[in-house]
Amino acid sequence: MERTIEQTLQQGIVAHNKGNFQEAERFYKAILQKQPKHPDANYNLGLITISMDQIEAALPLFRTALEVNPNIEKFWVSYIYALVIAKRLEEAKQAIKKAKEKGFDSKKLDMLLSQPLSASDIKSPSQKQLDNLLEHYQNGRLSEAEKLAKSIIQEFPSDNFSWKILAAVFKSLGKNSEAVSANQKAVALSPQDAEAHYNLGNTFRALGRLEEAEASYRQAIANNPKMGDAYLGLSEILRQFGKLKESSDLYIKGLELTSVETASNSNLKTVIPKFVKKMQQQNWIPTFFDNYVFSHLTNKPNLSNDFCGIFEDGQSSKENRFISFSERVKAIPALMPTGRLFDGIPFASSQGIHSLIKWKEHCLYKTSSDLVLYWMILQDVKPNVIIELGSGEGGSAIWFADMARALGLDTHVYSYDIKKPKIYHEQVTFIEYDLMKINQNSKPPYWEFFLGKKLLIEDAHVNLDNVLNLFDNILIKDDYLIVEDSDAKQEILRDFAIEKEPKYKLDQFFLDFFGKNITCSRNSIFKVFE
Repeated sequence: MERTIEQTLQQGIVAHNKGNFQEAERFYKAILQKQPKHPDANYNLGLITISMDQIEAALPLFRTALEVNPNIEKFWVSYIYALVIAKRLEEAKQAIKKAKEKGFDSKKLDMLLSQPLSASDIKSPSQKQLDNLLEHYQNGRLSEAEKLAKSIIQEFPSDNFSWKILAAVFKSLGKNSEAVSANQKAVALSPQDAEAHYNLGNTFRALGRLEEAEASYRQAIANNPKMGDAYLGLSEILRQFGKLKESSDLYIKGLELTSVETASNSNLKTVIPKFVKKMQQQNWIPTFFDNYVFSHLTNKPNLSNDFCGIFEDGQSSKENRFISFSERVKAIPALMPTGRLFDGIPFASSQGIHSLIKWKEHCLYKTSSDLVLYWMILQDVKPNVIIELGSGEGGSAIWFADMARALGLDTHVYSYDIKKPKIYHEQVTFIEYDLMKINQNSKPPYWEFFLGKKLLIEDAHVNLDNVLNLFDNILIKDDYLIVEDSDAKQEILRDFAIEKEPKYKLDQFFLDFFGKNITCSRNSIFKVFE
């Protein structure tokens, strides 16, 4: 339920009941600035006005409330009362006649001409009752909320708010048919209440009654053109009808309205259409992260991160995929001192907590995100040769070979370490070699087999400067160079990349796939361009 205007109304009623008429007047007028024909705000403001003996000023307020919703008895009683006090008896008689035609109590109406009621005699639920009702509902005490709503409605059958809460309770309980009836009653009591029409649309949608849902959403928008949630609901209905262009336009409009108060460092005018485009490409099936972006755009509470800003940054990395090392480092914001979107436990735990990630019972020593990235890189690069510097226990080399074979690639892995693993794979050659020996005049064994498209992975953490400069001799256009665990290697990488510019560019698509540098290869997934 959209609560903004409803909450303002309830604040006004609280102040009104406490006799703080000036504060109540301020709340009611705030509502009328947004919805000039809001029946309850007009009516309550009329009560305050008449209590100050400003009868003529109260009449148009009561009249507006009646025009919007002629089905509320107290609106008629107050209007007729004001006409009688103003000595406009003919108009009062005409009003009584119309009220009787609506089926209201003839005796009570006739008494107004001889013994007019005071405004205090026009009863409505107490603020305490309404507060208790709302508290039950918001805290999930649905059974108690249902009982209290029914009790209030029995005593005050024209209380629109209680009908809306009852409908919401029914919907939460899965009683959609009962929810429709309660929502329809709320709409009948207050036809200009945009929220009531929106709630009815939601219930129709839950029942699959899409044409009726569409009509309700359109009426909600007609009553309140700034009700973003109604645009989002209508967009979903039209999408099911196959009206994709109109649906997309409405979704963008809805998010623009719901995000008016969204706090973000991003440019929401560009974020919103990009987010909608992403959802279209996914057939409107959201990821977990998409749900957070949507919550941010619809201004849901308790969000501690700028999800729209993170989304914008990710889109930028995708659109501006290749970038020099120096440009990349300059662009990382000062608020990200480590160069990563997040560190701490989320990143530290990505290799496993109680155990290591294994492949065929061999430890991998890779992060969960890096395993996915390598899988995607293999699909994208389709290397003929993978050169792994640092075999460890050999698990990663076997994993690379198996993944390449699963993708239908004829890839051979050459894996070097000072101690050769004692395992075998037909697509892997393990070489016992001290990488400290590498320099421009000392090539490792099997150098002559490094033909075709190459993926070079440095994971040995020794002699990096010489390793990079030697392999630079054989890395050619479209090859990839990846340096793992590179936090402490940034200076060497910077000097190498700048010296070789523009040969090596960072691939931000992979670096930022899970967020800025959420990989062990911080600023060190390079594509070769020469």
